[in-house]
Amino acid sequence: MTPEQKLRAAMRIYWSARAIKAAALRAEHPEWSDEELARAVRDAFLFRHG
Repeated sequence: MTPEQKLRAAMRIYWSARAIKAAALRAEHPEWSDEELARAVRDAFLFRHG
C-alpha cells in the first residue's frame, strides 16, 4: 500500500469507529439530543476523562 492508501484506510476505520460508537450511545441513551450524542462521541475520541 502506498502512504496515501494507508491514510485513506486509516480514515475509513476512524470514521467507521465513530459511527459504531454513535450507534451504541444512541441505543444506550435514546433520550439524548443529536447535540448531546455528537458531544459524547467527540469526547470519547478525544480521550477526555473525568
